[in-house]
Amino acid sequence: MSRLHDLATECAPLDKKFRQRQSPAVARAAAPLRLGFLSVLLFLLRWPDWAITSLFVRGFKVTGIVDPSNVYPSVAPAAWMDEVDLLDPASADAWNSKIASDTKPSEYDQDIYDTAVKQCDARLLSYFMSKLQMDGFFGGPGRWRALRRRGVEQHGKIRGIDNARSSLHNAAAFIVEAIMTAPADIAIQILLWLSATGIPVSWAGFLALRPKLGSDDLKDAYHGVPNVDAQLPLCVVAFLDVTSAIARVVFAVSYTHLFGFSAAVANFNRLPELLTAAARRIGQCTVWRYFDDLGTLELGGHVAQPSMQTAQSWVCELFALAGRPFADKKHQSASTEQVHLGLLDNFASFGSGAVSLAPRPGKLAELSVELAELMRIGEATPARILSLCAAR
Repeated sequence: MSRLHDLATECAPLDKKFRQRQSPAVARAAAPLRLGFLSVLLFLLRWPDWAITSLFVRGFKVTGIVDPSNVYPSVAPAAWMDEVDLLDPASADAWNSKIASDTKPSEYDQDIYDTAVKQCDARLLSYFMSKLQMDGFFGGPGRWRALRRRGVEQHGKIRGIDNARSSLHNAAAFIVEAIMTAPADIAIQILLWLSATGIPVSWAGFLALRPKLGSDDLKDAYHGVPNVDAQLPLCVVAFLDVTSAIARVVFAVSYTHLFGFSAAVANFNRLPELLTAAARRIGQCTVWRYFDDLGTLELGGHVAQPSMQTAQSWVCELFALAGRPFADKKHQSASTEQVHLGLLDNFASFGSGAVSLAPRPGKLAELSVELAELMRIGEATPARILSLCAAR
């Protein structure tokens, strides 16, 4: 790791040149990144996503042809609409007017507004404007297209989801790759693979590995991905102004990707994919990623000296060195029992040749409540069923 720090120091002048080329809007999200250092990592790894650093200079597209990474498998795009049609003046203005008139309250309006205020303070959102003011901001009506923000409860937290499906943004996003992530039981899969391949050679040596699982969560997620300047008119969010005496909808320009853009999934995963590969190839760390969650498997039996850096700390240091640190409050130090990706991995009896996997504590009770509610209602939408299947 000390050599990587030296390399990063040598790349500082190149980092500066990258930042100088960023527009003020892009810099709001991407300025902390050390793009010169990342460019060198691209070269060292012979990484196929050669355009990633340039995209963090000019911003990522959310509609139209989304730049491929050359890392993930190719797929046929599901888009069916031309991005030019999104800003047809009459259609766009009619849509924005419809959103502006949608003042029906919902139970999460206060949470959505409070979060938007914090994002505005962090310079991720512009100041709040009326439709008339936003028309003036972009030079006239019909020159921008908004997305309505709603709240969804996830694990006791209200997350703002921007409806890019109803606004037709996603219909105009030509995404030609499908990302790949690790399965939820990957830690145990790795251990089973090691046992099957005879690494280490002896069974006693294998049981002496004393595995531990650590978990981390990226700090910024989609808010670390800048929007390209030319598409800011397509990155306007709308929500209810709970401070107004008269019910009204306000609008704000988002300078970073939104939860709801299908392109956000493809664009966000590119950087953690690169850094995960660097941790594996340079740091020889057993690490994987599931969107913004990273897991690290510590095989402690091979550590010769107590002073040696753990795999998890190495991974955390690499991400911080690149300018994309993990969230401290979500850091879970490596342990023989760890909740990761919705499952409880238990390696406490590994020395006796046993491991176990179970739903995270409380998960079954949560599902029982959800299913009881569905039974009471008597019906469920496909989206509700899929959310239950995917919930962690």
